[in-house]
Amino acid sequence: MIIKSLEMVNFKNQQNFKIDFADAVTNVFGANGAGKTTIVDALSFLLWQKDSKGNSDTKMRPYGADGQLLHDIDTTVKGVFEVNGYQFTLEVVYKEKWMKVSGTDERKLTGNTTDFYVDGVPKKAKDYAAFVAEYFMEPWFSLTSNPATFPTLKWQEQRKLLVDLVGDIDNNAVIAEKPELEPILADVEKYGVDDLRAKLLKEKKGYDKVVKDMPIRIDERRKTLSGLDDVEELRKKAELTLVKYSEPLEQLQANRAAIVSGSRKAQIEEQIATIKAKMDAAKAIYRETVAKVETPFIKKADEIMASAKANAEKVTLLRRQMLAEEKSISDIKERLGKLGETWESVDQEVFADTECPCCHRPYTPDMLQPMLEQFNQSKSSRLEELNKQGSTLSAELKERETSKANLLAEINQLAAYEHDELPKLLAENKKLKEQALVKVPDMEAFVNPETQEAFWMLRESLQCREHELEEARLDVTIQLQNIDKKIEEARKPVDEANKVLARLKLDEETNEVIAQLQAEKKNAMLLVGEVELRLSLLEKFVVTKMNMLSERINGLFDEVDFKLFETNISNEGIKETCELTMHGVPYRQLSNAEKCRAGMEVVRAISQKINICNPVFIDNRESVTSIGKVPGQIINLYVNPEDRKLRVEHE
Repeated sequence: MIIKSLEMVNFKNQQNFKIDFADAVTNVFGANGAGKTTIVDALSFLLWQKDSKGNSDTKMRPYGADGQLLHDIDTTVKGVFEVNGYQFTLEVVYKEKWMKVSGTDERKLTGNTTDFYVDGVPKKAKDYAAFVAEYFMEPWFSLTSNPATFPTLKWQEQRKLLVDLVGDIDNNAVIAEKPELEPILADVEKYGVDDLRAKLLKEKKGYDKVVKDMPIRIDERRKTLSGLDDVEELRKKAELTLVKYSEPLEQLQANRAAIVSGSRKAQIEEQIATIKAKMDAAKAIYRETVAKVETPFIKKADEIMASAKANAEKVTLLRRQMLAEEKSISDIKERLGKLGETWESVDQEVFADTECPCCHRPYTPDMLQPMLEQFNQSKSSRLEELNKQGSTLSAELKERETSKANLLAEINQLAAYEHDELPKLLAENKKLKEQALVKVPDMEAFVNPETQEAFWMLRESLQCREHELEEARLDVTIQLQNIDKKIEEARKPVDEANKVLARLKLDEETNEVIAQLQAEKKNAMLLVGEVELRLSLLEKFVVTKMNMLSERINGLFDEVDFKLFETNISNEGIKETCELTMHGVPYRQLSNAEKCRAGMEVVRAISQKINICNPVFIDNRESVTSIGKVPGQIINLYVNPEDRKLRVEHE
């Protein structure tokens, strides 16, 4: 591709500037601020409506002496290009969009428009963008037209572009290079390198934790062991003790149960249970009696609240209807207002067609009369139609306002019931209920209608029976005290034997847990070894693949190399990177001239790989003595303080 010319009108600091480019080398001289970078910005704006740094910038128009953007001017960038003998012209015109403020002479800036042209033919934005994309493929055009573009990208973007350029290394090719890595291939294909590494590190972390924590857990278990010796001897002795003393203890406990279940005490307890049952029955009947008295009043209260709820729901519905009416009234008033404005606009129309629009010759009176009559008739018809519409809307407005007033009256009526009548009805119902409950006797005086027993009589009978039960228990207490002493003595050897057996059983369970924990530790250590082996294979796989990729990428370049990975010293892992170097020196440490030469090497390599040849803009060319081999058209931008305006030379 060759840029033949570039023309700028009202573009930044260039009012009207055209530059013709040589097919080989064009040198542009200018002081700082003279507009050298503006040339690159203009080309970027022409192609993508952005500046040379990729920023969308709508302020391409020049500034006045007051520091404000100039208005009422169009910004135009036009370029002529040639691709393989085919020459075409691109043009972008950036305009302001103004609107007159109604009723005044003032204007208001409402936005901007951009017109696109290809060979002078207007194009839609998407069609223009498609044409540009066909001949100026991104990101390759930017990468091959400026030696500073690629090195200033983020390393992740640089790495992706290089891999896209040469193609990634197939996993099977890595195995072909080092067959010993085949055991890891299936997992790499399934998970990918990063996910597989994360998976294995997570597994290793878990196994390492098991190995680390297991001795602590085992030690904690060992501390709980009793430390008893001659375990089997202790178990036999405890079992013999249980055989010898369990039966006498059980006999003493049976004798005690017989004392507790004496006949007199059981008879009194049965009487107490009968009396309590009668009292519970009396309470139930009393509650039923009270409920019968309260039921009609509760039902009445429910009916009152149900009526109130129905009124509240009706009020809610009416309020929604009223809101709808209010919205309709507001809409009708708005429509009437707009209708009035339309009527005023039509009424103010005057007949102004007094001359021919083509030849601008005045109409004769004979020609004007029918035109005037037609104008007046049209105006009268439109005004009459607007009056009809206004009458219809006014009638509808009156009807809506009447409906709203009726709804409001009904809402107020229902609200008055809720605030005034409802509390009175509830209070009256409560008063009547309390008067009815007064007639029901209290619980103590209540008589069971089935047994004719008064509640107070049952209570006194219960107290007498409970006193008798207490006296019966005093006789039993002395007997129980004697047998409890015998049971206590008989239980001591039995409890001691059970304690020994429980301790021995706990030790057995603890030893089983310790053995299980030791087995888990051994298994975790084996798994750690397996995971470390797989991690080692994975890292060797990555190193091999990176070396192969590095060789493929660096094979494109003569003077520069790319460092695509580095070793993490802390954990011996592989970390992806992308660092451009020249003769072993990182790009960031190169001089400006070396950076330019390194950037040109990248431009040449990419151009050769994808078989394109784009014009290359080299900024600050005065600081670079040699740029190496030139693949095509070169535009050198020189800083020269003596050239206050841009000066162009061709080689």
